[in-house]
Amino acid sequence: MLRRAIVLAGLAAVAFGAAPADGNWHAVATTLPPKWRLLQTARAGEPYYGGFDQACYGGPPASDVDEEYDCESNSLTVYTLPDARSEGAYDNWDGGAHEVTINGRPARWHWLTDDGSRYARELVWSPRTHLRVSVWASAQLGLGLHDLLAVGRGVKGIRERPWKRLLRQTSAGAQAGRIEPGMTRVEAITGTVDGDRWRLDVLIPPGYPLSRNDLRPACTELTFRGEIGHGEGCRGYVAEVAGRLFAFGPVRRSWTRVKIYSDRHRRRIAERRTHLVSGWDRDRFFALALPRDFCTGYVDSPDDKHYYGPNLIPPDQQDGPPDCNDPS
Repeated sequence: MLRRAIVLAGLAAVAFGAAPADGNWHAVATTLPPKWRLLQTARAGEPYYGGFDQACYGGPPASDVDEEYDCESNSLTVYTLPDARSEGAYDNWDGGAHEVTINGRPARWHWLTDDGSRYARELVWSPRTHLRVSVWASAQLGLGLHDLLAVGRGVKGIRERPWKRLLRQTSAGAQAGRIEPGMTRVEAITGTVDGDRWRLDVLIPPGYPLSRNDLRPACTELTFRGEIGHGEGCRGYVAEVAGRLFAFGPVRRSWTRVKIYSDRHRRRIAERRTHLVSGWDRDRFFALALPRDFCTGYVDSPDDKHYYGPNLIPPDQQDGPPDCNDPS
């Protein structure tokens, strides 16, 4: 999809300390097209997100290429504008404004263009006092004017406390995951290597789920010979624990088995069953000890030909591309 550019007015709002809609109200969507869902929220002033609070929504995935993950890959965004007189979050209009009414309040929508091509519509209005809203909908990803207006009619304002609670569950930082007090520990998988037992635990975020929109991930922790490893972030995938290299972490719930491929050996080196855990219904989990000469590789599944699993890059290979063609 064409990349969209937020207007300088939004960035200036951050520079001069403007607060979205007097700092009290924040816009979210309550009506979405079928199978659309909340992907992420972002607070005004966060790096890259400009001067607007935003709630980002996406449609059903067709493939890894088309799947919508966050506020940079999505098809529908609700912005809380910082100025009651704002004309929108974008300045790349095409043509004039089209006047409409949203729940009895005056509104307008206009096309947005990139290099002369119309790629999205923007709807702007004030659903209540002290709240100015923009709804951005991608025409390229199948959202029409009917969808835009329907979403607009379902926009509501929430106060600061529920907005912070939503950010806690759905912001980029929240979705990255972290080890924190109060997590629920669930044993997922055990095994042995070199005669010693290892164990994979899944750590469920405190209070999960806080709502149906809770997007915080579960973390994973592998214990071996009295040492623990979490891998990349808190979700795992590759970690060296007590001198042995392990691959572990979450995969899609539909994946009942995973295959581990080695770039050095140019073949599949292992296949494992995945496991569900009590209290967590979004993922399955896998874990295994890797060969001592493992360089890099990836995870795949015989259950799904449309999606690729995580890459497996050991900690000592993170700083540069390894020479995995060297069989030594």
